[in-house]
Amino acid sequence: ARLGRAWSAERLPKLLLPVPGPHPLRIGRDPVNGLRLSHETASRLHAELSMQSGMWILRDLGSTNGTTVNGRRVMGAVVVRSGDVVGFGQMSFRLSHG
Repeated sequence: ARLGRAWSAERLPKLLLPVPGPHPLRIGRDPVNGLRLSHETASRLHAELSMQSGMWILRDLGSTNGTTVNGRRVMGAVVVRSGDVVGFGQMSFRLSHG
């Protein structure tokens, strides 16, 4: 049964959590972003990921098509963890430590 669940689970690309630094990881279509997305449903400056008080925070930057965490739309900012499914427009990733 466990193997069956593993095969039927949605296979998403991993988004590796960055080494925490002084600046957030910007995510979007614009080439200046640390994570550049190529899908047309991603905004130029879509979201940012930062470490605050030992927790990863994902913040939507007013994107047109929204940012989601585990299927729920992000309004403002939300705490995320390794294993969470994050979406930027129609692109989805599973957060991972490596």
